[in-house]
Amino acid sequence: MWRVSIWVTASMVVGCGGPTPTPTPPRPTKPVPSPCERDPGSAACTIATVDGFRMTMCACKDLRCAARTDAVVKAWATQSAPHEQPSPEHVRRVDKLTADYTACKDKVRDRSSRPTCVADDTACVLAQLASFTDEICACPDRSCAEAVTGDLQAWSTANTPGHPTASQLEAIQQLRARYTACLVDRVPPSP
Repeated sequence: MWRVSIWVTASMVVGCGGPTPTPTPPRPTKPVPSPCERDPGSAACTIATVDGFRMTMCACKDLRCAARTDAVVKAWATQSAPHEQPSPEHVRRVDKLTADYTACKDKVRDRSSRPTCVADDTACVLAQLASFTDEICACPDRSCAEAVTGDLQAWSTANTPGHPTASQLEAIQQLRARYTACLVDRVPPSP
């Protein structure tokens, strides 16, 4: 009888999977340094940096983000110089990342494109001018303000206010004054 109870207990433990062993915690490992920590001027560092810029631009949802990212890229490009000759493979990878970066930048610009107002639709023009004014006043820096100004110039060539009423003309002048004040704050005039 005693043997039967041991056998039944053993078969129950085995049949249910038995006690689960506690997993041993993984050994802590040292983090792998990035290519830029190991060798800031290396081709691998350049690839990692350009890939980071690509990811940042592709995450942008508006022109301000794209302009800020572009400013960072331009500053990095003027300050960094690789100390080693990149291989053809490195050049190919950087070219691909740069093309992806540009495609993401174009998508941000396409999403931010504005409608063309029909002739003599002054209300539409006023709404768009108000939108441009709000955008430039929200800009944190010069590069953003320059991007918004470029977009306004491109948009305004296809859109004119038609024949505004006196009150619409006054609203346009107020928007122009506010836009100019915000622009001067972000892009001071040259001495």
